[in-house]
Amino acid sequence: MRNPFAEDSGFQDWLGAQWADSLRLALENMSATAIPVEPSVSLESGVNPGSDWFWLQQALTQAPHCPMWVGAPAITWRRIAVRILEAAGVESGGEEEIRRTYVEVVQHSFNALASALTGVLGREVTSGPSNVPPAAPLLPWLQFTLGADLGTPIFLAFAPTLRESLAVLAAPPHTEGSLTQLPATPPKAPGVASKIEVLYEVELPVSISFGHAQLPLRDVLKLATGSIVELNRTVSEPVDIVVNNCIIARGEVVVVDGNYGVKILEIVNHNERLRSLR
Repeated sequence: MRNPFAEDSGFQDWLGAQWADSLRLALENMSATAIPVEPSVSLESGVNPGSDWFWLQQALTQAPHCPMWVGAPAITWRRIAVRILEAAGVESGGEEEIRRTYVEVVQHSFNALASALTGVLGREVTSGPSNVPPAAPLLPWLQFTLGADLGTPIFLAFAPTLRESLAVLAAPPHTEGSLTQLPATPPKAPGVASKIEVLYEVELPVSISFGHAQLPLRDVLKLATGSIVELNRTVSEPVDIVVNNCIIARGEVVVVDGNYGVKILEIVNHNERLRSLR
């Protein structure tokens, strides 16, 4: 396959195919269901979003002035988010939760795209944070069709200077890993190590949950010194480790130098974290 950065049309086709793979991977990882994503139409003119459209702007940290945009009508981004939430056992997420879940899907897709570019360019490429632009860009959009029962379109646009910026980053050609040897699909584990380092000093509240109980108001008013509240967990069950109101792990209570501690036994998966936010 020829160098994708050699001409605009070739780059457009390659980028569309790579992002389709990246979005497909993000949807599969988050919903545990294979959802086909196919580039269907290359639009010659800008798309005029309706009032119900939601679009996100995303840039690579190595090309911050050459952003990309993802736009979708409400029927698309809501169906995507609801599918993810249903897979996590959340049947009726609120509007903010639905929007936040969709944004997470888009971010995962660009993390995977950045990993694919890392393999092509021969140097690390990372994806910056998503943000909502003040207006949709007046650019041609690539249209993608979502399979399964979603059956709705999603659109991608990119700055005209993105190809040139990525070409500058390209490593010199060599026998293995050259620009002519493109990966068929993005790696399964998008690399985010370099991005997360900026968050190492951020402090988060950590608490340990031994269980929960629901009491009528009359019983709460009767609580006094010596009262016992029975929790919904036996002594043999692990306790929850909660970070910023989200369960991230489970463990057993231990005593260290006279202080209570928790030995981590299990890191919860993505679906369980979503359920804990309800």
